[in-house]
Amino acid sequence: MARVLGVVLCLLAAGVVWLFGMMSGFETRPTRACVTELYGWDPVAYRAPEHENIRIEESLFPPSSVCRWPDGRSVELVPWWNAPLLFGALGGAVALPAYPPVRRAVVRRRASRQDHNTPASRAVHTEG
Repeated sequence: MARVLGVVLCLLAAGVVWLFGMMSGFETRPTRACVTELYGWDPVAYRAPEHENIRIEESLFPPSSVCRWPDGRSVELVPWWNAPLLFGALGGAVALPAYPPVRRAVVRRRASRQDHNTPASRAVHTEG
């Protein structure tokens, strides 16, 4: 039951982190978020002519929103820590249910190695 709860919590955390990443840079005027990220808050700077041709490239997974200016400058609106946190939460959701079977297999393998290393088993192998 605890593993199921852990998986659910990891998936919920991944969902919240993904949603936060998707909402980064969400603005009624998309270029405003780009200019604000590059220069800091200036309520009218995004209207400058140099900011008219900004391209915004977005991806859903992992969340990414990159503003690209014609002169080559670019700004990522999604925080740098979003992707590692997202993949960590998804990794936890995968690792939690996989841990017990892997642990049992390792314990069985170690036990079988110990059985083969006893003096009686070595004696049987050397006689044959």
